[in-house]
Amino acid sequence: MSTTNSYAQLVSRLLRTSAEFRDEHNHWMNSACTTHDDYDWRRRRIAGGGIQIARQCLRCGHIMSNPRKHSPEDIYLDEIDCDLNARYVASRHAELDAIVQKYAATAHTFVSTIGRKLAG
Repeated sequence: MSTTNSYAQLVSRLLRTSAEFRDEHNHWMNSACTTHDDYDWRRRRIAGGGIQIARQCLRCGHIMSNPRKHSPEDIYLDEIDCDLNARYVASRHAELDAIVQKYAATAHTFVSTIGRKLAG
């Protein structure tokens, strides 16, 4: 196979891979938690020792505004999970890193080939 042919195939592969990367990246972007539809009422201590009841998204940990005062039956509610958002963010970063790593090898091969072509 000629160098021109293999270079053309590499360019074709990179362009196809770029489109696949774009699609996966867009899917990842669109899968972020933005609506907070899956939530529970949770309790938390506020300044002065009082208890406040707030909605917490069970997917990303976001605590929504408009808390309410507690009532006696709220003692059975779970405490707000203060680490939920950090776990969600770490998970999102890991997902993005996996997508980038999946396509990095093709990009590296392309850049190396271009460098060799320009050097020689």
